[in-house]
Amino acid sequence: MQIPKILGDVTDQDTEFTAGLKKYQEFLFIGLCGFGLLILFVIVLSFSGGAQGTWRYAICKVFLERYVEYPPSLRILTAGEKQTSAQIGYMSTNAYGSRESELMECFYSITEDGVRLNSVTIERVPIEMEVIETFNTTIDSIIGQESLDRTLPPRLPTDLNDLKQDE
Repeated sequence: MQIPKILGDVTDQDTEFTAGLKKYQEFLFIGLCGFGLLILFVIVLSFSGGAQGTWRYAICKVFLERYVEYPPSLRILTAGEKQTSAQIGYMSTNAYGSRESELMECFYSITEDGVRLNSVTIERVPIEMEVIETFNTTIDSIIGQESLDRTLPPRLPTDLNDLKQDE
């Protein structure tokens, strides 16, 4: 496939600059197209809303929002998933205004009856099975929601100054 020469061929009347442009116009055209595609890709990514997790993260997040005493004060800092578990690192503000940073882990099993939480730990302390069994009855309806938020939190910054909060 031949790329069209928009500027034409090199002639004797061309200056060095125009002769160089005409000589390498194919490479310039390919470079400009590549740059345009890169800009388009960045624009599309900026409107996509961030990385998405799976149902493991989404169910664990819903459980966390129901379990934390003051969910409006909840801020998810980190998240991760494995084949049978999900982890969420979060910060919450308790009734006394004190902030606490904790790690929650949700462990799953998939059977012919569906998905169920086997155990949930916060800072490696297990949550009562009665709470988990009550939540297990709602998992099918949670997974079936189209508006289920699976957006993972942004990565933590590497610079300590970027970690400061002015709240």
